[in-house]
Amino acid sequence: MYKFGFVVVVFLVLSLFSGIVAANDGPTAALSASATTIVEGQTVTFDGSGSSDSDGYIVEYKYQYGDGNSSGWLTDSTNSWSYPVAGTYNARLRVKDNGSAMSGWSPTVAITVTVNQAPSADLSASATTIVEGQTMTFDTSGSSDPDGSIASYWYDYGNGSDSGWVTDSTHSFSYSAAGTYSAKLKVKDNGSATSGWSSTVAITVTVANVAENQAPSAVLSASPMTVGEGGIVTFDGSGSSDPDGSIASYWYDYGNGSDSGWVADATHPFSYSAAGTYSAKLKVKDNDGVESGWSSTVAITVTVRPSIILLANSIDFSLASDLIEFFNNDGLEVIHATNADFDQYKNQKFIIILGGPDAYEGIGNITQQCLSDSQEEFLRSKGNRKMSIKTNVWSQQGQMVFIIAGSDRYETQSAHLANRGDIIRRLP
Repeated sequence: MYKFGFVVVVFLVLSLFSGIVAANDGPTAALSASATTIVEGQTVTFDGSGSSDSDGYIVEYKYQYGDGNSSGWLTDSTNSWSYPVAGTYNARLRVKDNGSAMSGWSPTVAITVTVNQAPSADLSASATTIVEGQTMTFDTSGSSDPDGSIASYWYDYGNGSDSGWVTDSTHSFSYSAAGTYSAKLKVKDNGSATSGWSSTVAITVTVANVAENQAPSAVLSASPMTVGEGGIVTFDGSGSSDPDGSIASYWYDYGNGSDSGWVADATHPFSYSAAGTYSAKLKVKDNDGVESGWSSTVAITVTVRPSIILLANSIDFSLASDLIEFFNNDGLEVIHATNADFDQYKNQKFIIILGGPDAYEGIGNITQQCLSDSQEEFLRSKGNRKMSIKTNVWSQQGQMVFIIAGSDRYETQSAHLANRGDIIRRLP
């Protein structure tokens, strides 16, 4: 019975004390400053990190600057402020803890703000006589501030331009035109006070001694120098030179009243459409834009070229595009003839027959008029191909007939690709 009563009493006592909550102790504010004597406009940083709370932690800070202004409640333990007017200001702090308890005001910190004395600007230069485009360096190391430090610099170059406010205590600049320029400097200190202009520094800029550009020399050659109408002549200006630079462009005068204009090609193809003799010439321009005089002329002789009759069936003709282009590039006109209309062309001076003795569309019958039996049998053997040349087959006026054939259409094609150069060489 006694033990039971003791347990009940203890239970009642514990229940009574469990309802009591411990009181929140208020925090304590402590304030310090990064500087206690500053100049007008200079920033000071207040520090409340020394504040404390015995049963929690600090969550907010309220700074009172002593000039009638305060920060309001902030979460930052540091806070910056500047005073625009000289005087002595008593700053203080109060804090709030995580239980919303507020401290009283901290002891005041006296901030003495003095009148900011203006800095003095001094300018020198690494060189006072330079040439156009040469870089020189301005130096401000002689500038000073009696109660602070220099924060920024304004360089006036004396040519109508300036740097604006920059943080560089040395500053490079180049003048593009010759003349004498009066450069000067002003500076701003860490309290935003601005100096007057420094004494001027006379910078004399002279004309750069640039060597006179020497003109290039034009040299022209051509290949071939004799060509048929419509044939291509390739002009070559690569022999041209420039003693103090390089050739940048070429102007080809073809001698027929036309020209290329300025082009970048050292070699240049051209085709003359009419027979005659033409005096071609060249001028060049160097990388500085200086032109040469005209080169010596090169005489180009353009002859009248004959037409070639190309007798072929539709299949062999379709495989002869390279042959036709080859002749066209040499100024030769190629006329396609078939068995049906060959009679009107058979007396022409130059005739090419594509196809062997068994060629389709009647071409084989015409080929047989030109070849011997042994030549026909040769062409009928698989893999064989050949060009045969006959004269005066249908005319007695120096006629030349070229029979180009193989055992099939592809051998015929191979034959004319292999022999086309020989045909050109035999023509006048």
